[in-house]
Amino acid sequence: MKNLPLGIPPNGLRMGRENDRAVFRPMESRDLEAVLRLINIEGWNYDISELQRILKVSPGTSIVSTFDDKVIGGITATLSGNRCVLGHVVIDSAWRRKGLGKIMINHLIREMDSRGVEILDVYSVKNAMDFYAQHGFKYLENLDTFTTMLTEGMKKGASDDDIRDLTGSDLGEMSRLDLIVTGFDRRNILSVLLEEFPGCSKGFFENDKLIAFILCRTNPIMSDIGPWTMSVSDEGIGSRLLGAVLAELPAGKLTILGVPASNKLAHNICTNAGFKTELYNYRMVKSKKAVDRFTEGTFALSAFEFG
Repeated sequence: MKNLPLGIPPNGLRMGRENDRAVFRPMESRDLEAVLRLINIEGWNYDISELQRILKVSPGTSIVSTFDDKVIGGITATLSGNRCVLGHVVIDSAWRRKGLGKIMINHLIREMDSRGVEILDVYSVKNAMDFYAQHGFKYLENLDTFTTMLTEGMKKGASDDDIRDLTGSDLGEMSRLDLIVTGFDRRNILSVLLEEFPGCSKGFFENDKLIAFILCRTNPIMSDIGPWTMSVSDEGIGSRLLGAVLAELPAGKLTILGVPASNKLAHNICTNAGFKTELYNYRMVKSKKAVDRFTEGTFALSAFEFG
């Protein structure tokens, strides 16, 4: 991905000197503090470790735009297999309503097209749906965000012989199960979460065969559960697996899950565990081929995939 001129100054006039032109380029470590500031102005309360992890999962996919070496906008994005998921699209207040967002997203679309990426996913808030629709994204389905302030009373996970911690040696089996059950190739996401949060990665085994798993992560601000993939529609197994993960997470922190609206079993499990639906996201897709809705085995997405 090359550094290319944007050609729109803050006053909307044509650029003067070439070296004054705004440019966009791949997001790098040096940009993260500025991007974090833009994200948190929108009220997301991100921690910089989240952005560092996005770059680790999918290097060279997220982009920033700069003017006089100052970050004025950015898009976080993760690439898994032939699917790119857009996260935050943020713009400095002084550069809004000047077409910068359109230019950035069009650049990212062209870049993914040049790489042969077939599916672009975004989990939009309602007031941004028209923006994405202008760029060819079509509404597909809803994703509900469940949240809770985790308490010690919710950390009831008991010893369970069918559940064990997952490690890097399980990555191949997890990736195969995930691809079969959800249709998503998320090996890069699974690999990073396994590496960084081994104690929070749980698998349910039946006769030594992995049939379900949950991964999660935590930072100084919040905890996030997902991906959560199950090859069986069993509320008991799902509840036991979620309980095992909650037992490992720190109390006193906001804990979230992104659950497909169509998965009523996952909804029941989360509600019974003390979670409440707080936010609604709208899955919009731009694709060269037909895209299926979430499968019944997709119980929760990682935050890499919806925000």
